[in-house]
Amino acid sequence: ISEVAQALSYLHKLGVVHGDLKGSNILVNETGSACLGEFGLASLSYQNMLTTMSIKGRSMRWAAPELLNPDLFGLQHVIPTLFSDVFSFRHVIWEIFTGGYPFHRHKSAAVVILNIMRGDRPQRPRQATTLGYYDDVWALTEECWQHAIDKRPHVSDIIPRLHAALEVFDALGELPVPETWPLEVD
Repeated sequence: ISEVAQALSYLHKLGVVHGDLKGSNILVNETGSACLGEFGLASLSYQNMLTTMSIKGRSMRWAAPELLNPDLFGLQHVIPTLFSDVFSFRHVIWEIFTGGYPFHRHKSAAVVILNIMRGDRPQRPRQATTLGYYDDVWALTEECWQHAIDKRPHVSDIIPRLHAALEVFDALGELPVPETWPLEVD
């Protein structure tokens, strides 16, 4: 998780927005390190840039609400930002700890969009706590899930907090093996 955050922070420092962050776009190299892939929707971030990008091609289950309905946020266009990447990063954390994808019970894209727009979020699976999804990690990831763009943290602010929250997890050594995978989540 922290390697994904560091990779995302690196991109953001270069002014690059990933634009389609999700678990299947995270690759693991030969040393076991996480790397970001699938940059087909990546874009440079400029303060006054106006582009016309559609949500088509994006993964709606991971999309920030402002990408699904820019008008509601006073935006003229769908423009992925550093903060929409942070929103998606939150879903990636959830994926890592559950083995599932966000809103997995909903097959309809319209229902998924409705859930995101009204602020519904996937539930915290209690059985993931033993896997490291501690209260501090959950609280941090909830900040990333804020509906209001300006309430989401910068990814560079996430990294030290994530490291601190996961230190306990690292001290445990070997991970317990869940009885079922992916985890059953309500």
